[in-house]
Amino acid sequence: MRVLGASAFSDWLSAYGAAWAEKDVDAMTALFTLGGRFQPDPHAPPIRGRDDIATHWRGEFDKQINPAFAADVWFAYEATGLAHWRAELVRVPEYDTLRLDGAMRALFDLEGGAPLCKRLELWPVQTVASEF
Repeated sequence: MRVLGASAFSDWLSAYGAAWAEKDVDAMTALFTLGGRFQPDPHAPPIRGRDDIATHWRGEFDKQINPAFAADVWFAYEATGLAHWRAELVRVPEYDTLRLDGAMRALFDLEGGAPLCKRLELWPVQTVASEF
């Protein structure tokens, strides 16, 4: 049985961050299984499936300028990864800088080549850093 190591989880987080920074919907959705679930906020229902995840990110990317993402692996064991993550972006149409800081839990399918996320849950805290 394959297990998720810290290195593989870190690589996945780097790909997630690159897809976000490049606002690349295809790269973002390719990180998930076909039936993957994404929950960007613990108070909202999960977004299910690559098509709906793509729709979500397309809408988010349309409202962002210069997004940046970073993460630190806290834990990677069996098929689960926990991380601390941070993002910063300019939000439109407000044109203010939004900072996000939070935790994430990711559950992976490890059967194929690179790990694909089956479920990603985010717990973000948002602050507005500045206004133009």
